[in-house]
Amino acid sequence: MMKNEFEQRIEEEISEEDFQIVETVYNNYPIQEGAGRNEKDVYADLYKLFGVKIFYDMYPRAKKIAIVKDRIWTLQQQLDHYKNSLWSFNELSDYAGDGFIIHMDK
Repeated sequence: MMKNEFEQRIEEEISEEDFQIVETVYNNYPIQEGAGRNEKDVYADLYKLFGVKIFYDMYPRAKKIAIVKDRIWTLQQQLDHYKNSLWSFNELSDYAGDGFIIHMDK
C-alpha cells in the first residue's frame, strides 16, 4: 500500500518514519481479513482505533517474519540453481566414469 493511499484511508497524514513501520507490518504481519473486508481496511482501522503505537508493537514480529521470508526466498533460489545443475546432468545421457552408467530422468 502506498503512503498516500494509507493516509486517505486514515484521513490524516503520517510521517515517513511512521509509514515505514506501518508498511513493514502491512507487508509481513499475518492477519486474517474480516468478513468481506480487505487487508488495507483492516490496517487502516487498526490505526484509527489505536494510532501508530499498535504498529510499533507489531513491528518486531513483522520484522522477524520479513527476515524469514527473505531467507526462504534465498534458499528457494539456491534450490532452483541446484535443480537446474542436476537437470543439466540429464543432458549427458550416459556417464561411464568408474564403470557405472547413470540414466537420470526428470
